Amino acid sequence: MDDQFIPSFIKRLDSVCALEVKALQKGSCVSANSVYICSSICKLEYQYGRIIASRERQISDYNPSIDQFFESVSSFCKDVEVLAVILTGIGADGADGMRKIVQNGGKAIVESPKTAIVYGMPLRAKELNPEAKECDLDAVIDEVLEFGRYV
Repeated sequence: MDDQFIPSFIKRLDSVCALEVKALQKGSCVSANSVYICSSICKLEYQYGRIIASRERQISDYNPSIDQFFESVSSFCKDVEVLAVILTGIGADGADGMRKIVQNGGKAIVESPKTAIVYGMPLRAKELNPEAKECDLDAVIDEVLEFGRYV
């Protein structure tokens, strides 16, 4: 999202959302029970057990890049339980990163064509990760909650 629209978008979303809505700033650490809005220049990485944001342009067609984020998480799969989830969307972002997570011992879920509004991202993720579990959106939520009980 373009920087000039973020403050008004956050204010509006925060007024209707039960969770706190914030702009993701350079050096921000993502925490539970918050919604983060990224600018058009945002890079997310998993470092030292925390999700860190920086204002760097990434080498990707997508921003923020799910592939880049998943790749940064994949190196931790040997030490912690990781579940990668790809929901509705256009393109293929996240499919390669999900593959790296699965190759390193993580688990994967993709949204089914039945509930995905746009099946591009889940389709590509499933093509590259045939072992990924395919679920309707309600079942994805249940799977994530179940995964969270055991980690």
